[in-house]
Amino acid sequence: MWTYWKSPADTIPIGPTTILARTDLVRAAPMGGLVQGEDYCTAVGISNLAPGILLPVPVYRYRKHAGQLTAQPGYDELEAAAREHAWQYGRSLRSALRNQQPKPAARTRPPALAAGLPARAHR
Repeated sequence: MWTYWKSPADTIPIGPTTILARTDLVRAAPMGGLVQGEDYCTAVGISNLAPGILLPVPVYRYRKHAGQLTAQPGYDELEAAAREHAWQYGRSLRSALRNQQPKPAARTRPPALAAGLPARAHR
């Protein structure tokens, strides 16, 4: 999901309530502790920690109703800040994970090969 969300102003490409993830990933990327958009942090965290797939077809219907948070007065006041926070979290997490990737070990030749002996000589 993270690679599909190009900027905080873009539509988030997944409904975080539809994530199916291993328990260890959810524990490692819990809700973000925000008053709004906390599920964005979970979606971004999980999608940074493990590969996943986005299904090419809708799998649920989103019902809008008067009692939901997105319909409440003041929702729009915090939405941009919540998205920015989650997006920056995702960018920082991705950067940290990329910097922690183990570097491939330098290939060393066995001493016999390093000395120029034929490969058969050290079998």
